[in-house]
Amino acid sequence: MVVLAGAVLIPGCGSADQEPTVRTNWASTSSPDTVQVAGESLFSNPGADAVAFTTVGANTTLEVNLDGSGLQHRATSDGGERSLTMQEQILSNACGGGTGSTELAFLVVSPDGAATGSAMSDWDPAWSPDGSTVAVACAVDDSGRVMIVQGEQPADGTESWSRAGNGDLSDLIDVYLVTADGSHLRNLTDPTIAGTGGDWLPRWSSDGRFIVFESNREGNSDIFVAEVDSPVVTRLTTHSADDQSPAWSRDNNFIVFSSNRSGSFEMYAIAQVGGDPFPVGLAGRPVPWDH
Repeated sequence: MVVLAGAVLIPGCGSADQEPTVRTNWASTSSPDTVQVAGESLFSNPGADAVAFTTVGANTTLEVNLDGSGLQHRATSDGGERSLTMQEQILSNACGGGTGSTELAFLVVSPDGAATGSAMSDWDPAWSPDGSTVAVACAVDDSGRVMIVQGEQPADGTESWSRAGNGDLSDLIDVYLVTADGSHLRNLTDPTIAGTGGDWLPRWSSDGRFIVFESNREGNSDIFVAEVDSPVVTRLTTHSADDQSPAWSRDNNFIVFSSNRSGSFEMYAIAQVGGDPFPVGLAGRPVPWDH
């Protein structure tokens, strides 16, 4: 069990005070061995890896190999609940500019801006694999509510919110990392990424070194990857279509996302070593494998 204890948040987590860098190639400064495995069979055989996903209007999780084969229902487990203590103070500090107030109201919304909950029990924290850190996409709106973005449905939006463009509310959302003891805070996505826009759906790699997320800072939805221990962010997609809902594949060799580049939203995958996205062959929204 991991307890998120109330504490004074200290800005700085990992190496966030280094000069921020944004680039468009996947070669990792913190993982020099990543480039050396380019072209090996684990990246050239999508059928050997798989993704978990949901479909519109369905409450079940499916899985499929990245070559479109092996479609089946996925049995999931909650993996045990982690107890969160003083989470209101922690989130007020992280999302509200360090106010530390416990009087703020909370609102959980989908990336489309639709309200999905209004209590801490409605928040499903994105924990790092070792349970040391929470990634949360959030901000405080003009009324003083802490807005937390998670999940996918429903798709109905709200005023001043845009998933694929600018909106007064959606532009406020950044991704933060908060250590489990509440002692350190880092804004992972701002000012690392230039421009105005919202960042959400942070999802950890299985080794805890990277976080993939969706951002609309380039005028439409794109997929980015941030290195946890350095201020380096990689923009993975540059298509004029909307690329959304990223998640790591089962074996962490690919990043899978949903895109409407074919005219309707379907899943695409891109190898961790880079290259062009390729279609999985099914419509759906990828979710973390352990979801």
